Amino acid sequence: MYEKPKHELVPTSLNTESFLTVVKNHCTLVGDTKNHLMRFYRAPSTVEKLSMHHLQSTSKATNPPDFIEYCKLIMTVDACKEAATATLEQNDCPLWHELRYGRITAPKAYDAAHCNTFDGTLTETISGASKLRDTEAMKRGRLLESQVLKEVEKICKIQINKCGLKLNSEYPIMGASPDGESSVYSIEIKCPTSEKAMGQYVSLGNSVTAKYMAQVQLQMHFSNKAKALFCVAHPDFEKTKKNQS
Repeated sequence: MYEKPKHELVPTSLNTESFLTVVKNHCTLVGDTKNHLMRFYRAPSTVEKLSMHHLQSTSKATNPPDFIEYCKLIMTVDACKEAATATLEQNDCPLWHELRYGRITAPKAYDAAHCNTFDGTLTETISGASKLRDTEAMKRGRLLESQVLKEVEKICKIQINKCGLKLNSEYPIMGASPDGESSVYSIEIKCPTSEKAMGQYVSLGNSVTAKYMAQVQLQMHFSNKAKALFCVAHPDFEKTKKNQS
């Protein structure tokens, strides 16, 4: 009858180290330093230091004005430019999500300006305690955005470039990510799924509604642009290529 051999633990120097330390040392030895675990053992990059989590955890400020001054020291012009370049892929970029976390981004500008609840849904959404629901319009927007931008380029005869997350040390708790920009315009794209839903973005008089005007204005300010294009793709854009701007 076969009997499975018993293996005895042999004392080694590794037994005095924690499991995480052993894994960390092995990752360093084999050059695997970019996995998720190793993020917690290396010094943050210049861009990673711009995250609200890092700024709050390293600041010794005890009041908002002092915290703003601390942020200005860390959020240099060059660092903010580097962040914008590093986050050009927006939703597909983990760093984009990291830097937006804890900040009032342009789509939340109107809600933040009119919020009367200190600790409600808006606060939970910004802090990450409440996950933002992925709507059909948001999904459609991600699928059609590049196509809509190409149509806007043709109609307006402009070249549109990608945009990452734009930060500004004067307003460290805010950020903006336009869908694109030209030499003149900051550009925002919306892709509603129905005629009725279009009314959320543009009124009957072809004016941008207040909520999205706030978003566009913040994006213009952070992009240093005096003009913007707010483009709403028609619900049947896939067939007609029609949009309203």
